[in-house]
Amino acid sequence: MLHVDILSAYCLCGASALVAAGLLLLAKVDDAKLARAIRVMVGGFVVVAIGLFPLGFIVDDGGPRHPLFLLATLALLGGTALFGWGFAFLRGAQPPRAAPVLVALMLAADVVAWTRSPFDFELVFNALAVTIAIAITGSQWRDVGLGGTRAERAVTASLFVYTLAWGVRFAFTVSSDGSRSFYVAHLPSWLLPWMGLFYGMVPVIVAGLTLNLVNERLSDRLRAMADTDELTGTLSRRALRERAPGLRLRHRDQGRAVAAIMIDIDHFKRVNDSHGHLGGDAVLKRAAQLVSQNLRSDSVVTRYGGEEFAVLLPVLGLDEARAVAERLRKAFEAEVVEFEGARIGVTISVGLALMTPDELLEDALKRADEALYRAKNGGRNRIDVALEAA
Repeated sequence: MLHVDILSAYCLCGASALVAAGLLLLAKVDDAKLARAIRVMVGGFVVVAIGLFPLGFIVDDGGPRHPLFLLATLALLGGTALFGWGFAFLRGAQPPRAAPVLVALMLAADVVAWTRSPFDFELVFNALAVTIAIAITGSQWRDVGLGGTRAERAVTASLFVYTLAWGVRFAFTVSSDGSRSFYVAHLPSWLLPWMGLFYGMVPVIVAGLTLNLVNERLSDRLRAMADTDELTGTLSRRALRERAPGLRLRHRDQGRAVAAIMIDIDHFKRVNDSHGHLGGDAVLKRAAQLVSQNLRSDSVVTRYGGEEFAVLLPVLGLDEARAVAERLRKAFEAEVVEFEGARIGVTISVGLALMTPDELLEDALKRADEALYRAKNGGRNRIDVALEAA
């Protein structure tokens, strides 16, 4: 039969908490929010290690009245609370403002219980541990539920198991007569080794799940950076190519067509020459906002290059596409961009092509681009429609 002495298990948990802290410190994170979450969780691991590791060196039989047990319980409660805050930061959430005060009151209650009787101390400590575990799991469930990514679901499942373990321990404590305690654990002898093994594994499991979640967040961030134009916040050309097939298929099933629209800011070089590149950037940012504001949310807006934007627009037909393009043209014609006291007028030329069912995206954009050049050569601030695809 598996045999793990409970004091050795506590000591092992403290040692593995130090290992877990070291693992998290190895993570290279340049995102401020993720770095803060890791710092908080490392702090939680260190606090737990400071409290639990010394329990392995107890040689007397002072039981729960030993001062090191008070330190251990305070460290475990405080460290667990820090884990909860770290997980909240990883989700992009903020712990309640009252959370530090509530945790401080819990720690004070633990100290008061320790001064009374061993059983009061054990009962209060286990109750507080269950409360913190439920609070952490509940906040995770509220923000993620059964959904979320694979890493988020793994964190949620592990928190449920952690809460269940404390619930079992609290239930045995409540049902006991208060006379038989295995160092703050009123558990049957057959369950003690398995619970001890669980305690020893928890810190490393938490560190592994945290690193997995951090890697997922970093991957999402890199993907978003690759899909987004840094200046305007619109999609990149790469994202346009990736989203086009799904957009066309979805709207074809709904009986709608997709229009490819190319937009070019008229005389943009003059803006840069007169107001510098910062002035040009201000115009580009406002142009991206105007395009997005005058289109439905299911449209795909891309900064195609320089001062040129490409749009994929679900429409019922060419007439609707032309009407949308005209609305865009009028919106720009009426716009004045203010930059360092100057008022910069902006107009656009637009090329429009209605994509055929089997047409490649590059071919449709090429036709729209040819129409755009005709609009520019025809005097600018106008719309031109591409010839039908051959």
